[in-house]
Amino acid sequence: MTGRTWLLVTAASAPSFGEHDWFAELLPVPDELALRDRVAIVSWPDRGVDRRSVLAGTATVTKLSRETRALRLRHRVAPVPGHEISVTSLGPRLAAARGWSVQRRFDVLGVLRLISERDFALIEEALLETAHAFGPSPKRPAHRRPRTPGRRALIAGRASVTGSHGGRPR
Repeated sequence: MTGRTWLLVTAASAPSFGEHDWFAELLPVPDELALRDRVAIVSWPDRGVDRRSVLAGTATVTKLSRETRALRLRHRVAPVPGHEISVTSLGPRLAAARGWSVQRRFDVLGVLRLISERDFALIEEALLETAHAFGPSPKRPAHRRPRTPGRRALIAGRASVTGSHGGRPR
């Protein structure tokens, strides 16, 4: 996938990706930001019992309005409720969070910052790992044998000759 990767730190507790779209209003929208760019979202609330920074998910930019300073983000990976991942648990591997402190919190809030592809992959991998371990079970069982021929067989036109399950032509 092409495009850049960004990091967005919000003051709200984990945004809800329940409806698959999330809107964000930012003061400075970077000129480099484009559609289909990927955004890692970190939630860092300043009130409440738990004030640590946690991974709130990853999303893709689907709509961008520079005049109204609004973004529409479509979720890619959402966190599992009750199994939040702290940014500090990723340790020094996450280069984008090095040097974060409570005093520097206001410097990183609400600003899109470019991050490396490696940092984005680390965030998304941590979210996916938790989702696979603690998320809901699949609604349908996995098929032992595919129901349709492979993509290459469909393109080559062999699916109509051999049938969908590799049978003999008649």
